[in-house]
Amino acid sequence: MVRDAAVARLRIWFIGAMIVSCVRPIRVEPLTWTPPVAPSDTTAYARFLRAQLDSVRAANPTADAEAALARGDYRLVGIQGYSLQVPGLNPRDWERYGSTYGFRVVAGTDEITRSNDQWALQGAAYRYAQAYNRLVLQRLPDSGRWRAAP
Repeated sequence: MVRDAAVARLRIWFIGAMIVSCVRPIRVEPLTWTPPVAPSDTTAYARFLRAQLDSVRAANPTADAEAALARGDYRLVGIQGYSLQVPGLNPRDWERYGSTYGFRVVAGTDEITRSNDQWALQGAAYRYAQAYNRLVLQRLPDSGRWRAAP
């Protein structure tokens, strides 16, 4: 019985490894203005979400995008929901763009919203990402290669 379970886990791992090896990796890094906290620590996580929300609201997407472009950083900003959302970029280009330049995901965004602050963070992060990404996509050296979101 234990051997059968181990063999089943090994088969699942092997099939997963085969699937993953066929997909080009997409680089995704967290974008956070405050140190992240595990959602299981509810009090600390609530403080983290509030600080992250305040920081996103205070951030200047135009200035941030200009600074990133000056460094040659063409990563777009995404938010996490049911899946990664990259405002301003056509979903058909996400995989290719992600494997070429990568993405930064606003920490604290999630498909499961636990509080009003998290709902507000989802909206603020989306608006920030939309403005930031629009500028980066316009200024890319190969900007004609990427389609804007419909």
